[in-house]
Amino acid sequence: MATKHINDELWHRIEVLTVRANARQNLIRPVKEADVLHLVLQRGLELLTDDDLLQLGKYRRPIGFVLRRPGMEMLKLDTLSMADAATILMRSGPATLCIWSRDDILRQASEAVIRERLPENGPAVGGG
Repeated sequence: MATKHINDELWHRIEVLTVRANARQNLIRPVKEADVLHLVLQRGLELLTDDDLLQLGKYRRPIGFVLRRPGMEMLKLDTLSMADAATILMRSGPATLCIWSRDDILRQASEAVIRERLPENGPAVGGG
């Protein structure tokens, strides 16, 4: 049974390995998916490198965004990707977007930086 942490494809592979393990031996207590999953994790952990961890989710420093529109209060946008924040900015009309990091340093994002981060086929930058 897949969970929110393991998708259907990966869980199917665990089930196939479990069937193979049970077919190869006559045990009083059959091998369970949890046993196979534990073995997969254990063996996989031995092979894990720092480079693998860096690629996991393409790790980026935790950042947030502050959006300021003329005549309105600042809006804090936590836990958004840069592309999502840029999309919101482009749809909001004239505004200033500042990026903050966990060290509380604010950095104003230039239009060029935002343009780089927009998803393909995203809204046009600069109203043109």
